[in-house]
Amino acid sequence: MPSDTSGSCLCGASAYSYTDEPVMRALCYCTPCRKVSGGTNTVTFAVPEEKFTVTKGQPKSYAVNHEYGMTLIMFFCPDCGTTLWMEATAPQFKGLKLIQAGTLTNAKKLNDKVDAEFYVLERASWLVPIENAAQSKEFEAGVINDSLLLRQYGQGGSICWWLGCGYYHISQDESHNYAYDAAAAVIAGGRPFSLFESRRWRYFFTRNKPGWKPPSRAAITRILPDFYQELYDEVFKRITSSEWFNIIFDASDNVSGHRIVNISVQLPDGPAFYWKTFDTGDEQHTAENWVKLIWGEMQQLCGGDLSRINSICTDTENTMRSVHGLLGRFPELSHINFSLGDSHGLQLLIKDILLLPFFEDLIITRWGSQYNSFFSLLRSRDLARDWSIRKDVRDELRSQDCPVLLPEAVRIIKDNSFWLKLETAIAVLKPVNEFQHASEAYGAGITHVVNGWLQIKSKWSEMGEADQFPDIPSDDIDAIFKARLDKQTVFARVQEYLQKQLKNDDEYHRALSEFTHFRMRTGGPDSLFNKHSAVYDDGFKPAMAWQCLLNQGSILARVAVKAFIFMNDRVLDRLKDQEYAHKKRWADLEEKDWLELEDSYLISRVICERARQEGLDGWCDGLHQWRF
Repeated sequence: MPSDTSGSCLCGASAYSYTDEPVMRALCYCTPCRKVSGGTNTVTFAVPEEKFTVTKGQPKSYAVNHEYGMTLIMFFCPDCGTTLWMEATAPQFKGLKLIQAGTLTNAKKLNDKVDAEFYVLERASWLVPIENAAQSKEFEAGVINDSLLLRQYGQGGSICWWLGCGYYHISQDESHNYAYDAAAAVIAGGRPFSLFESRRWRYFFTRNKPGWKPPSRAAITRILPDFYQELYDEVFKRITSSEWFNIIFDASDNVSGHRIVNISVQLPDGPAFYWKTFDTGDEQHTAENWVKLIWGEMQQLCGGDLSRINSICTDTENTMRSVHGLLGRFPELSHINFSLGDSHGLQLLIKDILLLPFFEDLIITRWGSQYNSFFSLLRSRDLARDWSIRKDVRDELRSQDCPVLLPEAVRIIKDNSFWLKLETAIAVLKPVNEFQHASEAYGAGITHVVNGWLQIKSKWSEMGEADQFPDIPSDDIDAIFKARLDKQTVFARVQEYLQKQLKNDDEYHRALSEFTHFRMRTGGPDSLFNKHSAVYDDGFKPAMAWQCLLNQGSILARVAVKAFIFMNDRVLDRLKDQEYAHKKRWADLEEKDWLELEDSYLISRVICERARQEGLDGWCDGLHQWRF
């Protein structure tokens, strides 16, 4: 028979009893508890409500909002005012009567072991922590679930938790699996390791998985190496089991002037995996040094079989162009297509155009911001003109303290020819800017790239036919376009015919393997893909080039090449079998697309900035390279 324990108020008008032992004994130093007790803290015995009975009187209640975010309800004698028990709405207190132990009839019950102390930061300085009692800053769900509100009955690694509202069986293995999955979500999502330590997260988990404690930042740190190794093994397996792949090298300088290199690997089915980031240190950024670096990475990725590498994509800088030439001299690499980043190439086209005398006096802008700067300035034209004729501006122009640049600024604002040139520049740069964004949004392959460039040329031709901007130096722009396109891609000569012959995307997969092996057989300085071959002669027609291919690859000639490289596409977000969903123009994006893109961007920025600023040892001790 379970024994009964009783208690009552000071005057004896109200009384209660409960059976069995409390599931928790605790002290609490929070503000409401101090005021209820009239001292430094309350002493509380937590009892399941079905084991609790009011045996005498009709206690009244009073509710107050607690700083923890719950409602605390006190039950007291209406005659003498003694608080007998409390109830709380937080999930971890569901179904429990929080008996005030000072009202127990048998004072010896107060000698029983205390399980925990809450709000310990508010404990009086002359009080000391109780030995072996859990110390909690608030009503931490993890602390309560582990050893306080819950009674442990299980054996052999299986834990049975009693919560007043039922039993919850959580094995040790299940608990570890939950912790691992939660830690993996934090790590892969780029979230802070302390995420689950917030009160709201603890509240959420306690409601949805009673009896389980979410991992702390220390636990997540311990899980990080295992999760890293799991992802590394999966990605490396995918790469090494692929028939062929493309490699993307992207580099930039950090605040110390060191070159930080990001390496991604593109597989035939679309996903681009982030592979490694490393700091080149003080090593000179010469083409020869880059060749050594790239050669070593290629050997590791392909296991010595260089024929599996289909293409290498790099930045557009001159050093990288030299790297392409040096690597192309190796017989083992004669089949490889060397390409330049499309977005970089379009930006260089903008730079070249703005160097023309017609545009050079417009505005000094930062790399990558020309079009937006011009467009923003044009939108401000009317406001700028209104400002230039204000009385205070005219007075300042006549004053002796007139700023040096003010007269020139006012002159330019009033100069109609300046605004006409600005409108012209915007009209010329607009198609380039649009396809630069489209290239990034589509993860453009080679055929997308060339088609985008040719559509830019087509839009310029339409502008010329409309004669909207007669002063545009069209011949100079055409020459710049041709020179930049020849540097940017090797497929300009066949693209026109290719566009007419494309049927559908389904044939792409059948053609891909044939195309790869075809290029291996015909690579080298005399191949059709070399810029010095007959295919690249200005007088050589695209149809003739395609006829050459028709004799050697029927599927390839019919379908052509859809893509070599999807530029660094959703790098870390593609570690699982997920469909590549974002293939829309920026203007067509819906709200859900923007939210997905924002998450991907934040993840990439966290990784990129962390790698640039902290080098090799930023996240995980003992990992000498940044890899996934």
